[in-house]
Amino acid sequence: MITMEISYDVRVWQIDTRQSQRRDSYGVHWSVAGRRRGRTFQTYALADGFRAELLAATHRGDPFDVSTGLPASHGPRASTVGWYDFALQFVDCQWPRVSANHRRNTARTLMIVTTALLTRDPPGVAPRRVRIALQ
Repeated sequence: MITMEISYDVRVWQIDTRQSQRRDSYGVHWSVAGRRRGRTFQTYALADGFRAELLAATHRGDPFDVSTGLPASHGPRASTVGWYDFALQFVDCQWPRVSANHRRNTARTLMIVTTALLTRDPPGVAPRRVRIALQ
């Protein structure tokens, strides 16, 4: 399980404008647990939208991840579909409209990735037989 250090000590500052010869840029600055963060945007609207998301998260009382500086709600979400189910769905979508050679290469690639994701070989089954069954 991945644990993250969280903090509710968040401060968000106003948007600052950086002028250059080519194009203006807009920076959003905030701090989480005393550690200053910043992100630059090409338009004021994008910067304002991001700042509004940060402020909304602080008003909701969402915790912020200290390592990324973003609200915990912005973090990666676990997928509800496992790898094997995803691979089967992918093959079902692709199979009817691709050539035989493409099918063979797809099956081989998915077999290689699936065996790499196995934490251990199934007990009592030779690794070669697992690869043949997956392919």
